[in-house]
Amino acid sequence: MNDSEFNALANAALQHIEAGLEASAADLDFEMISDSVLEIDFADGSKIIV
Repeated sequence: MNDSEFNALANAALQHIEAGLEASAADLDFEMISDSVLEIDFADGSKIIV
C-alpha cells in the first residue's frame, strides 16, 4: 500500500465515522479539523481526536 492508497482509505473511514455521528442521537459535537483529523466533543467534556 502506498501513501495515496492509505490516505484514501483513511479519509473514507473518517467520512464513515462522521456519517454515523450525524445519524446518531448522541449528545455530542464534532468537527473535521482538517482532511485527516476528526474531533469529537462529548457533553461530559471529554474529547476524542481521530
